[in-house]
Amino acid sequence: MDIINKITKKISSGVETVSKTANDAIETTKLKNMINKTQSEINVKYAEIGRIVKQELEESINNEDIKRICSEIDQLLELISENNDKINAIKGVKICPECGAKLADDDAFCPDCGKKQPEKEQAENSQPQATAEENAEQAESIVEEMEKPVIESGVISCSECGAMCDSDTKFCPQCGTKIG
Repeated sequence: MDIINKITKKISSGVETVSKTANDAIETTKLKNMINKTQSEINVKYAEIGRIVKQELEESINNEDIKRICSEIDQLLELISENNDKINAIKGVKICPECGAKLADDDAFCPDCGKKQPEKEQAENSQPQATAEENAEQAESIVEEMEKPVIESGVISCSECGAMCDSDTKFCPQCGTKIG
C-alpha cells in the first residue's frame, strides 16, 4: 500500500505541476496580448501626433529627411484617394463635395445636404447623340415609371419630379427638392 500512496502522490504532484504550468502559460499569453494591444494603441497615438504635427508644421520644417517623408506620405495619400475614386466609379458612387455623403453617380443633388452636384465630365466620344425617336421613347418610359405607384415600403416619390427616394432621404437626388 505504501507504494500505491507514493505513486498517487507523485501523479498528483505531476498533475498539479502541469496544471500550474498551463495556467501560468495562459496567464502569460493573456498579459503579452494585453501588452501588444496597448503598444498598438500607443503606436496609433504616435501616428496621430505625427499627422497633426505634419499638417500644422509642414511649411516650417527644415529637416530634409522629414520633408522627404512628408512628400512620400502625400504621394501615398494621393494614391489612396485615386484608388478610392476608382472604387467609387466602379460602384457608380460619388462623394458630395459639401458634406462628404456617398451618393449615386447620376444624382444631381445630394440627398443629405441638398447641394447641387457638379456636372459629370463627359468624354468627347462618350456616346452618340440619341435620335428624336429614341428621346421620345425614353421620355415615355420615364413618364410611365413616374406614374407607377410606390410599391416598396421605405420608398417615397418626390413631389416635384416624381423620382423614387429612400424614405430617410432629406433632399431629392434628382431635383434637390426638400423631401418630407
